[in-house]
Amino acid sequence: GMAGFDMRNRTLAGVHQGFLAPFAIMDAWAYYIEPWLLPPHLQACHRLYAKLRHCLSPYLYSALWQANQSGVPLMRPMALDYGHDAEARDLTTQYMLGDWLLCGLEPRVYLPQGTWIDYWTGATYASDGRWYEIAVAEPAGGPLLVKSGAIIPLKPVAAYLEQEPANLIVLDIYPDVGPSSCALHEDDGHSY
Repeated sequence: GMAGFDMRNRTLAGVHQGFLAPFAIMDAWAYYIEPWLLPPHLQACHRLYAKLRHCLSPYLYSALWQANQSGVPLMRPMALDYGHDAEARDLTTQYMLGDWLLCGLEPRVYLPQGTWIDYWTGATYASDGRWYEIAVAEPAGGPLLVKSGAIIPLKPVAAYLEQEPANLIVLDIYPDVGPSSCALHEDDGHSY
């Protein structure tokens, strides 16, 4: 459940994919590609995704706990959640991040049947299982869609995870018809 890979941080799409992976790795030790040495548009992209990942930490932590308990990975191929959909079986340019987030690596994204909400713009797609062109404005680096019915626990942005105690959890709710739920896993952060 805790897979990682070197972030291609010289492209908007590479930053998008790298920060929206279970384990974000910026391998810049030998090539002088630290974010502060990149052009301003890439610095803005890094800033956007670093803040997003920080806010998503309760969601990601809970999804990793789910992976630990069930074996279902945090970053999963579309076929794992939509195996009944023949079109979703061989997709290599998008994946689910936990139960609710669909990360596209290209503007052309396949949306399985259901309602999907563009995280960046709030646009809604009522899909019957088809391809969409999703426009993404900088500094974002790729499509990020939320499955309707999602309840995503978030925390406020801080300089680092333990800067402030996680006393405030915000639930980002994307309503759908019918019941919905999420599991928030919290622990003391120190003991097993």
